[in-house]
Amino acid sequence: MPLIMLFGQPGPVQDDLVKQVLNLATQSNYPVSEVSPTILGFSQSELISKQSYLNKQLYQAVQNHLSQQHLVIVNHSNHLKSFRYELFCLAREKKTSSCVLSTYNPQFIPQNDQEIDLCSRFELLLEAEWDTPVFTTSNEAFEFSTQPKKKFAKKATAMNKFKQIPLFELLQGAIQRINQQQSTIGAVCNVQLYDSVYFTCTRQYSILDLKNVSEAFKKGYVGSGDNYEQAEGFRKALEQM
Repeated sequence: MPLIMLFGQPGPVQDDLVKQVLNLATQSNYPVSEVSPTILGFSQSELISKQSYLNKQLYQAVQNHLSQQHLVIVNHSNHLKSFRYELFCLAREKKTSSCVLSTYNPQFIPQNDQEIDLCSRFELLLEAEWDTPVFTTSNEAFEFSTQPKKKFAKKATAMNKFKQIPLFELLQGAIQRINQQQSTIGAVCNVQLYDSVYFTCTRQYSILDLKNVSEAFKKGYVGSGDNYEQAEGFRKALEQM
């Protein structure tokens, strides 16, 4: 069963949709867990002030519950595209899928400083695999989550929909993703280098460290121009840091 990520301003509308999904799951005897800032002990005022730490806790909670047999609902604004992408990668790692249940309202009027700050940080959904499919009703999201699937097929991510890219571009993109996800999720995270090639960060890496490894890899690389082979080689080089 996949991961359902809420997307939109926190409030009664979002909470009602989550309750509807939970009720549908309970009625159908589907194992389900809700993960939210409130459940983890964070207040509304801490959604931004403790954003980095909150995302780490949300990620860990999803990681603990998510499986092919367990539905997880992330009841959060999920306003950062980098965090949505990280959850998408986690779903792929668990060999299940993900979807977005959107409550985003462009006419939403913030009522306090915290809501103004949060709304200013929203990164809208992209036409990318990690931001799709998008549903607006609990029934649609639940039906997608629980419909029979003969076999979970790993789909190519957006980066694999293009032709082979130059080695320097592949390495640059990988470094940017490692840096971005460590800034958002924390030192320990799973980063997609290219399509099905992932690197598990076990500590904090500086940009200088990553660039040095990248430069050394480029100078010593003697393989083909295949991006899968290049990414796999770079993963091994990173593991030797």
